[in-house]
Amino acid sequence: MSSPSPSLEELLLDFERQSLARCELMKELDSTPTTLSYLKYGQLLPEPLKPRKIALLTPFTLETIRPFLDVECYLSGWRCDPVFYQYSQWQPALFDLAGDESCDVDAVLLLLDDATLIEGLGETPAKAASALLGMLEAFRNSSQIPLFLGPAPSRPHDGSLPQTVAENGRSLAMVQAANSALVNFTDKAKDTYLINFPETVTELGAGWHDPKAFAANLSYLTHSGLRVLARDIARTVGPLFVPPRKVLVTDLDNTFWGGIVGEDGIEGVLLGPQGKGAPYKKYQQFLCQLRETGTLLAIASKNNLDDARAVFGERADDLSVGWDKFSAVRIDWNDKAENLIQISDELGLGLDAFVFVDDSPVECERVRQALPMVTVIQAGDGVDGLPERIAASRAFDILSVSDDDRERAGRYQTDRQRSEAKNTAGNVNDFLASLDLTLTVDVLDDENRERAHQLMNKTNQFHLTLERPTPVDLFQRAEGNNEIYCVKLRDKFGDYGIIAVLELEPQDKAIDIRNLVISCRALGRHVEDALVAFAGIRARQKGLSSVKTQFVAGPRNQQVPEALGRIGFSQSGEAEGQTQYVLSSGETTTSWPEYLKLD
Repeated sequence: MSSPSPSLEELLLDFERQSLARCELMKELDSTPTTLSYLKYGQLLPEPLKPRKIALLTPFTLETIRPFLDVECYLSGWRCDPVFYQYSQWQPALFDLAGDESCDVDAVLLLLDDATLIEGLGETPAKAASALLGMLEAFRNSSQIPLFLGPAPSRPHDGSLPQTVAENGRSLAMVQAANSALVNFTDKAKDTYLINFPETVTELGAGWHDPKAFAANLSYLTHSGLRVLARDIARTVGPLFVPPRKVLVTDLDNTFWGGIVGEDGIEGVLLGPQGKGAPYKKYQQFLCQLRETGTLLAIASKNNLDDARAVFGERADDLSVGWDKFSAVRIDWNDKAENLIQISDELGLGLDAFVFVDDSPVECERVRQALPMVTVIQAGDGVDGLPERIAASRAFDILSVSDDDRERAGRYQTDRQRSEAKNTAGNVNDFLASLDLTLTVDVLDDENRERAHQLMNKTNQFHLTLERPTPVDLFQRAEGNNEIYCVKLRDKFGDYGIIAVLELEPQDKAIDIRNLVISCRALGRHVEDALVAFAGIRARQKGLSSVKTQFVAGPRNQQVPEALGRIGFSQSGEAEGQTQYVLSSGETTTSWPEYLKLD
């Protein structure tokens, strides 16, 4: 007799099943999106480990968004500690936050309303836009805090007061000029992003604004408006702190294409842009777009391999995603949960980075129960609306797409070549020597800082301290006494890109490796040995006598202390959940791997 399924309340408190808890809570709120529901579940959420402090600057009342923000940020995998600057506070707060070097705010969000733009910033559209740009440029020139800007929506006119055509025209011109200034500024300024405030709220029609409440206490948004705004804040700001899922694993029959190839034949499966094949074409195009953002694609299908492979060959012109675009494939009759585990091992990525898409409710439930860390999405009949459901899961929310992201999927293709070379090599050392490996160590700068932040927030397997610094943290520490390096790797097959971040903190007599993060793609290349040797070089250059570091244990980084021991570190103590290490010799010299060149 099977045990009863846990309730949503139980799932919310189950640390191991948080992915499933978020999925179930999202379903509940989709069916009952009321203020009472948000208040109820906001009280049931687990205690946040590290809430992120977000400064919310608005000329209107926004504090009532708090219960919606609590829940929506949880659904996006992070927790928010909002600080509200409202009414006339927003302008001085913008200057104060920029000028405060000790500011511990993780992000600033500025949302404007049309009344402020029309009445408070300037007499003409040009003056209003100029005044707004002046404030934003002053902030950006003085602060590295990520800044999110929300252009102002135009309130629906309630008809209670007469407005002339001229007044309407002036109001529209003021709002358009200021909003255009925000958009243009966002395009050019670093660490500055747009939140589409107008589109977010106007999806509710006129129901997002209550003119009586606005007149009474500057409550610009109704509860429905607050709910959709909270969702957008959670999804737009969240990627600063939560990396997107890295892998989408798709079924084939009745998911990637219509029909069952083993029954309908190669020509009988539904593909193409017209008729019943159109939803499958749309899904494939969505997969292409995901891949371009750096998401890896994989297949897990119960099928005959030859039949499925033949569709990719004989119907290639009808497909948007070719066989060569998949980084891993499991087409057999084995348990899909087991196949996902194998794909995870093959790609070197944890299952908590996976999204699984299948039309079968049985297969979906099997993966949910066996692998609760995987996000599971059932395709449904005809896959209508499947891309929208995957997007709504928030699994692939991303702040921006870097060149490294765009090249990631292609790099996994070259990994297959490396695997083949490893299989033909006599031993590991021969294999590594044959790769012609070269490291490039660059100082952290504006060009590589985004990738450094991304790597430190995504990596779990080789991560010394599991610290997740913001871009502001990295900038401030690099501006201070710490040295932060971005490390690239290449071999004869191609360029891995930036695969490691090394942070060194010189102290009285030692250099401390404060952070060392290495991408799973570079593990097994002894990059860690080379970077410890590099730390020793920097110690000697500074006249320091030893190298030390510290380790914080997590569920997936147990290979780190093994590597430290192999390199020559020994434990020197315990403090505040950290294990302290020092090079056993008490010196700074370790061997540089002979098959790794330093560029």
